[in-house]
Amino acid sequence: MKILSEGKFRDFDGFHFMGNKPTSVLQFENSAIQCTEDHEFLRDDGVWVEAKNIQPHETYSGRRLLDYKNSGVIKPVYDAINVKDTHSFYAEGMTVHNCSFLYVDETAFLMNWDEFFASVYPTISSGKETKILLTSTPNSLNHFWKICKEAQEDVNERGQGKNGYIYKEVPWNAVPGRDEAWKEDTLASISWNMEQFSQEFDCSFVGSQNTLISGSKLKELSFSVPIVEREGIKQYKPPLKESTYVLVADVSRGKGLDYSTFSILDVSKMPYEQVCTFRDNFVGPVDYADVIFRIAKLYNNAQVLVEINDIGGQVADTLYLEYGYEEMLSTESAGRSGKRISGGFGKNVDRGIRTTKTVKSIGCSILKLLIEQNQLLLHDFDTIQELARFSRRGSSYEAESGAHDDMVMTLVLFAWLTDQTYFKDITDINTLMKLREKTEDQMDEYLLPFGFVDSGHDMEENYF
Repeated sequence: MKILSEGKFRDFDGFHFMGNKPTSVLQFENSAIQCTEDHEFLRDDGVWVEAKNIQPHETYSGRRLLDYKNSGVIKPVYDAINVKDTHSFYAEGMTVHNCSFLYVDETAFLMNWDEFFASVYPTISSGKETKILLTSTPNSLNHFWKICKEAQEDVNERGQGKNGYIYKEVPWNAVPGRDEAWKEDTLASISWNMEQFSQEFDCSFVGSQNTLISGSKLKELSFSVPIVEREGIKQYKPPLKESTYVLVADVSRGKGLDYSTFSILDVSKMPYEQVCTFRDNFVGPVDYADVIFRIAKLYNNAQVLVEINDIGGQVADTLYLEYGYEEMLSTESAGRSGKRISGGFGKNVDRGIRTTKTVKSIGCSILKLLIEQNQLLLHDFDTIQELARFSRRGSSYEAESGAHDDMVMTLVLFAWLTDQTYFKDITDINTLMKLREKTEDQMDEYLLPFGFVDSGHDMEENYF
């Protein structure tokens, strides 16, 4: 694909839709151009000038501006991308600038970020001179938080983080005219809500209010880069031969709405650790059962607990009856105590777990203790993002409007499981007792030195 630029046709990457924008009409000698007011023209002295700033005495390709007026029309606007060598092209005999810079304001508030970025990045990244600028006030622990975190890690000599971005922040006191008196007035206007002030004016990423996990703890959580990622599966740690694993699965209908998810957790010791996840909102029940079977087998025939409130029963039955997977956990009624792990025999036994109010309440309470006492290590970005918007509603917790909680619910059910007698028997860990000990000895624990131990095992064969 070629376009006329500086005397000859040159390669370029096509046209990019810039949105529907107000346009202006510039009447030059012998030609007229309709464009946005910020579109740039090459003045005859070699300076690029925005349309709104062009003066009548200036010449552009030997022509003077005769008239400039707003057209009053909002039109779809397109621009050429990455014209080779020149980054410009001819329009009505005039030299105009092409798009080599993408600026996205309030990035943190842009919905469906992954889809948006996937649509524009291949075009922008194809040019050697193109740049991307993202600015925003924080908005919970979402995609913008992730971008900023990675921009501050493994910074190279040019100031770029591991994702290629250069991180800059402008807190309130870096803005001219803002002093302590301004801060006091602003705080008074928002009822002295320090969390809101920190997020709006001090570049602080905080979770929503009334979240299950405290805002201070959410700010400490850090995600990891998967060692393997494909088809919805993210592996953070390979299986260890001597470790015991639990896989907890939440099931959706696979129609592009809620997600089918699972978390695999290493329960050999406390703190427990999230080592592998799955998240997909198009996978059907039969295919999902196949995914669970393959990954559970990889992780030493992990104990599998499937949530069966909706169509999860189909997944659980497929695993047990068609795949012959025996490490399925079953539950039965425990009266006022809700549910308990069953041996899998007798009447009124479910192959899986129904998330009743009691089960969810117990799970949320224990999950809060596990995370806030650093006894559950999380690696997955999606999980942390969901926790940041898993908030109180009435007497329970759930995802805020527009958010999901499918990954969180795998952890809620896992937390419930850790208080079951069966779990204590297979792990020799009494979770609640350990949590109480952690609370009592917290100060001493923080004062002890710590380090990392290499297990000495070659895990290459356990990557999928």
